[in-house]
Amino acid sequence: MKINIHFLLLIFTLFCFNSCSYLFQDKVPMQTGKNLGNLSTLLTKETVATKLSPTTQVFVSQGLSPSTIFISWNAVPNAIYYEIEKAIVKEKNASGNFETPNDEDFLAFQDYVYGTTYNDVILHNPTNSSVEYSYAYFYRISAVNTRSNFEASDFTVSKAATLFSSPTDVQADLGNSTESITVSWKNSNNASQYLIFRTTNADGSGLEKIASVTANMNYFTNYITEKEQGVDFYYAIIAENSNFIQSVQSNLALGYALVAGAPSKVSSVEVVSGEGRGDTLASIKITWSEVVADSEVKYSVYRTSSEDSSLSLLTAGTTTTSFTDTTTLKPGIFYYYKVQAWTLDAETGTKLKSQLSDSIAEGYILSAPTKIESSKTLIGENFLRFNAAIGTDTEKQNYTYNIYGDASNDGDFSTLLQSFAASDIQTDEDGFYTVNINVPTKFYKIKTQNSKGIESIFSNATTPAPFAPQTINVSKNFYINGASANGSGVYPVKIMWEKPNNDDPDGYILYRSVKTDSGWRKVFDSPISDLSYIDNNDTAKAGTYYYYKVLAVNSLGQGTNYSPNDFGYGALSHEQYMREYNKTIKNSHKKLTLMNKSNDMDKIGNEKVNGIISGTLEYNAAIQGLGARITMRYENFADFYINNDASQGVYFCVTGNTNTTANMSANGTMDGTMECTGMYPGKVYYDKIEIKGGNAGGGTYGIEPVGSTRVEVSWTIGEE
Repeated sequence: MKINIHFLLLIFTLFCFNSCSYLFQDKVPMQTGKNLGNLSTLLTKETVATKLSPTTQVFVSQGLSPSTIFISWNAVPNAIYYEIEKAIVKEKNASGNFETPNDEDFLAFQDYVYGTTYNDVILHNPTNSSVEYSYAYFYRISAVNTRSNFEASDFTVSKAATLFSSPTDVQADLGNSTESITVSWKNSNNASQYLIFRTTNADGSGLEKIASVTANMNYFTNYITEKEQGVDFYYAIIAENSNFIQSVQSNLALGYALVAGAPSKVSSVEVVSGEGRGDTLASIKITWSEVVADSEVKYSVYRTSSEDSSLSLLTAGTTTTSFTDTTTLKPGIFYYYKVQAWTLDAETGTKLKSQLSDSIAEGYILSAPTKIESSKTLIGENFLRFNAAIGTDTEKQNYTYNIYGDASNDGDFSTLLQSFAASDIQTDEDGFYTVNINVPTKFYKIKTQNSKGIESIFSNATTPAPFAPQTINVSKNFYINGASANGSGVYPVKIMWEKPNNDDPDGYILYRSVKTDSGWRKVFDSPISDLSYIDNNDTAKAGTYYYYKVLAVNSLGQGTNYSPNDFGYGALSHEQYMREYNKTIKNSHKKLTLMNKSNDMDKIGNEKVNGIISGTLEYNAAIQGLGARITMRYENFADFYINNDASQGVYFCVTGNTNTTANMSANGTMDGTMECTGMYPGKVYYDKIEIKGGNAGGGTYGIEPVGSTRVEVSWTIGEE
């Protein structure tokens, strides 16, 4: 009888221990003062997600506000905050749509957004001429949790967001009728109605609302009284959307009604040959046919342009039939001229104005190409790509393009390198010229020369994009001196690269992604000149490869050539090392049958199980003297791939022992050392773990990652 009782006590002691405190099956109080609960439940719980889900239902406003883009999205479980990146697309494609930008076009915008909405103020002082109204804004959002062991979610890209623009190209009749003035405009996106305003003040002050029309209308006819005939009225349109938000005011449009007795319409308005179509630098001269009337006729000259459709009065009272425009003429812009004849009523002194001329005189000053870029080849060839200077197709064929060079962007570009006749250059499908420069230099500018030998002013400067860095190397599981781990226990990585052969870039921009071919984002915005960078990535998680590439840029911040990709990952803090290693140990215990039986008597014995990927775990529980001895032997045991991707290799592969020895009082120690290979090679020591009262009740694990020294971490680490 005594023997049987003694044997039962030994069996009870035997099965109160295991190598990592996971063998305990009953609810037992730990010495931390907390109830750990049933540890067998820990062995069988489902794997916890380590990556946040992408954001969903990303909404961006389209034509809602004249100044602000409103962004909202659904909350992501376990997210602490969200990161927002933005890309601006300035031109539509051939189909008239805005294309979704490439990953590299997105820039870090807001790193810490704690709610699920954000208002991006694009314009603080919007005007109808703000170029931002013609752009589309794309946003991408990632959910982040740096407090827990979650990897940031993939980015979710929004649709194109737009501002609520004012109506454009507002025009009004200019003496077309004695009874009315019709105002027309181009519609705004998302408008529900248009409000029409009028004033007699040329500066737009004193505007009064005179009507409103629904959004399917793009014109309004203003019927006027006899007294209003000949009066200069200035019209403005404001769009209003269904949210009762109004756009900024449109441009002003001059309009007037014809008065009986006004002179006839001016005809034959044209640019004087040789004085305003790519053959002058600062002036455009126009002429027109004389208008005959009973009293002195004077002429008003108005101008619009390809940049601004509003009528600008250049002169109000010339008596000649020609006019030379020298008012702030800009290169690359077409100017359009109309002329109005007027007389004074002899009795009332009222100005009697004709209709504006039907014919439009188009002129422009000699201009350099407005878009220019350069590139080079490994064999020393330099190429320039640029658009043709403005003009008709025939006029363009008479141009010559003179290429000037300088060693400095601030130089005077006095050296003429080469000249190319436009008629000898082939254009690509976009209408751009490409020429090979036989006399290479660092910076280039272009002047357009016409058939008279007159040269335009310089174009903007360009310099060839540098070659790509030759190599890139990213540290892997490397402890950087002086660096600190982030909130997820991951240390920074160091990225190093070599500058290209036979080239000297002015700077470099680094990109990072968790994928090999997409998802790239800038690590920093301003180029650096160093050939290395330490990436303190706050969102880095254990078990994740981070891919990097480097863009070499010139002094203008331009670049097109990227280095090859390379991946890397930071070393782990000793505590995080234990957590990641312990995932394999926990999973191995689930495979054992004997240690998970409910009846203690059934747990004695031995068995061997296989790892999912490789290796074995051999379990042996036996009585030893007046106590118990449990041994667990691992041989090249591996259950997980890195990021669940077999092509990336094994996460942890372990070899060694985790053993427990206990006496009749259920007190004892653990022993054994585990050799780890895989993503994070190193050693885990069990020689300081204490068993008290049948529990893992104290002591430390010895953690010794490769590249670091052994550090003791609490026995509670990995049990969170």
